[in-house]
Amino acid sequence: MWKFVLPFVALLATFSDGQTINKEVGSFQQFECDVNFPSTYLLNWMRGDEIVIRYLSANDAITATSANFTGRVSIIGAQRTLGITSLRITDAGQFFCSVHDLATVNDETNSARQTLFVYTRPTVTLPYSEYVVDAGGDVTFTCTVTSYPSSNVTWEHPDGTRSTGDVLRLRNATSQSQGQYRCSADNGFGTGMQYVNLVVRGTTGGLTGGVIAAIVVVCAVLVLAGIMAAVIFFMKSKKKQDPEKPVVTASPVKEKAVDDWDLTSTRRPENGVNGNGHIARPAAEGKPADPYFYTEAPPRDSRDTYYTQPSRQPRPGDPYWTPSPPPSQSGWSSPPQSPSHNQGDLDYVHMTLQHAPAGSRRPIVGMVYDA
Repeated sequence: MWKFVLPFVALLATFSDGQTINKEVGSFQQFECDVNFPSTYLLNWMRGDEIVIRYLSANDAITATSANFTGRVSIIGAQRTLGITSLRITDAGQFFCSVHDLATVNDETNSARQTLFVYTRPTVTLPYSEYVVDAGGDVTFTCTVTSYPSSNVTWEHPDGTRSTGDVLRLRNATSQSQGQYRCSADNGFGTGMQYVNLVVRGTTGGLTGGVIAAIVVVCAVLVLAGIMAAVIFFMKSKKKQDPEKPVVTASPVKEKAVDDWDLTSTRRPENGVNGNGHIARPAAEGKPADPYFYTEAPPRDSRDTYYTQPSRQPRPGDPYWTPSPPPSQSGWSSPPQSPSHNQGDLDYVHMTLQHAPAGSRRPIVGMVYDA
């Protein structure tokens, strides 16, 4: 900032300590003559030692004008105000009026002095709006600034860094050098700016070969991981939908799988008393029967109950045998022995599935008997 402030201060130091007026080039300015006018007088408006304009009250006429102000100055009103149009930088200086009483010899009165400073706002120009350079090459930007007083010039880079001076040189350009550069100028009375774009050819957008290779490897690993996860999910889903058949490791037996119905609601099966399951086919008459059951999934919570009820062939007044539930709720399990096994009567198995979600499978009931 001192670059343009110091010349400005030095200029003002050549003037008096009176009022300072800052005006932009091309504008209008007027100065008042704050003195008491005698009946007959000669008025000189001065800029330093230069007579800008001379006025004679006797004939109410302008008698002289400085060549520097020809066509741009005038005397306004009874107070003989000085008006200047289309201000120029060269108009700057110290202005005051000097009044001579023509009735009294050597009687002169001067007004207070006023200092005029004329400035221009910065105008920034760049020769091109875009530069193209090969990777590794050099490029130079030149920012031309017109202003008074002079301006501070700053370059702002695409990454936000700043440098000063009207010339910016970039060496060994890379992809990081690409982007928009801004030239800004400030002289304390205004600012100006222009932009230029830099394109660096033969780059990969800022990524080195190693980085690109790493990205490719990571993407490939992610794709493979996704495929493996999908395969595992599919296999688990298929296993849940189609469980393996249970294997019975008892002595040679035959199996009968019955009662493989679907549930269509959360209600218990509708057939049977009190929602009990379907009665399984009995073993051959006279053969002791060991009922087995299989569940496709363990109970989700304490509300789900899987159990068996071996009983004698229903007869009026005969109670059902109700043993405790088996210790395991998944896989093949055998319920406790019923006394009826030794009596040669036909046995039946009652299955109950409570709180089953819609679409669940009924347990598979198997009757195992001696060959």
